[in-house]
Amino acid sequence: MGSNTIEPNFSNPEKVITIQDRIFIYEPLLNHGLTSFSTSDFEEINRLEFGRGPSQVAGIFNKTLLEAPKDLISFYDRSSGAVQFFDSDLNLKLFHIFRGAMKMPFHVAPISDSTLFIVPNYGNFIELYRYSYDILSESLEIDEKPFFILKPNDNEKLKYLDNFILRQDIHLSIKKNILYLAFEYSDLVVRLEENGNYAVNQFQEDMYGFPNTLDNDGYYNLPTIGEDPVCSLDIDIIDNKLIVLRNGTKHTGSFFSKIFKLDKIMKETDHGKELLVYDIDTLDLLNRITLDTKINNIFNTPNKSFGISSIENDLLIEISFLE
Repeated sequence: MGSNTIEPNFSNPEKVITIQDRIFIYEPLLNHGLTSFSTSDFEEINRLEFGRGPSQVAGIFNKTLLEAPKDLISFYDRSSGAVQFFDSDLNLKLFHIFRGAMKMPFHVAPISDSTLFIVPNYGNFIELYRYSYDILSESLEIDEKPFFILKPNDNEKLKYLDNFILRQDIHLSIKKNILYLAFEYSDLVVRLEENGNYAVNQFQEDMYGFPNTLDNDGYYNLPTIGEDPVCSLDIDIIDNKLIVLRNGTKHTGSFFSKIFKLDKIMKETDHGKELLVYDIDTLDLLNRITLDTKINNIFNTPNKSFGISSIENDLLIEISFLE
C-alpha cells in the first residue's frame, strides 16, 4: 500500500540513501549530480555539480552510493574511476582514483573501515581488499591483492555473471559491516560479510535467475528488453528487515510490437509495485507486499518510509507497509 503523495524538488533519481537527518540522491538526467536534502522538509541542502574532478560527478556510467564508516558517505563514479568520501554536508574528505590493474571497476564500496568491496571489470565477480585511509591527509591505501575472491563458477546461481554486462547493474545496501546485493536481471539476493562469508536467498517458483545471454558465436549480449525480466530495482534496510523493490514482469508479443512500445516498456521496467521483505540474517522471505503505485526507489527516514515514482510526475510516496 502507498499513500500521502508529496511533490519533492528532485527528479528521476537513480539511487537514494539516508544517513541520520540527511537524504542523499544521485540523479543522472537533469542535474547530473549528487544532492543532499533534509529528512524533515525535503529542502535541498547541498549539491555536487557535473565534472570529473574532486567534489564533482560525471554524467555517464554506473555509480555506487553507500553509507561509509565514521558517519561518511561513499560515492564511486565509474566515469572518473574515483571513489570519494564525503561528510553529511557533502564536504570532501577523500578522493582516490583507481589506476593500473584496478582501473575502472564496476562497483566500489567500503564494507567496514578496513574492508573494501570491489566488483572488477574482469573475470571475478567480487574481490575484497584490506585498506586504510587518513581523512586528514585525504589518502587511501589498498593492498595489492584481494584477501577474498568470489568467482561466477563458485555458486550455481552466479554462473551467468561471467557476463560482465550483468555485473554492472547491482543495487547495494549495508548494515553493521554486512553488505547486501540485489540485481537488475535476477531475483538473487546476496548477503556478504566483511570476512568474505556469504549467503544467497532461495527462489520461489515465480522468481528468475540470471539470463544466459551467450550467443552461438561465444559472445555475450545485453539482456533483451521486454523478454529478459527486470527483477530488482532497489534495496534498502528498513525496520531491521531487508526490502527489495521488484518488477519481475515479462512483456509478451512479437518483436515488432515490442519495438513500437519500447519507450513504454522501458519506463514500466524501471518501476515496480512489489516489495520483497527478507530476514537480514537468514535471507528467508518473510512477506511479499503489493503497493498501490509503481515506484523506482525506496528509502527510509527516521519516522517514515518513502518511494519515488517517476511515472507519476516524480511524486514522493509515503509507504505505510511497516506501520
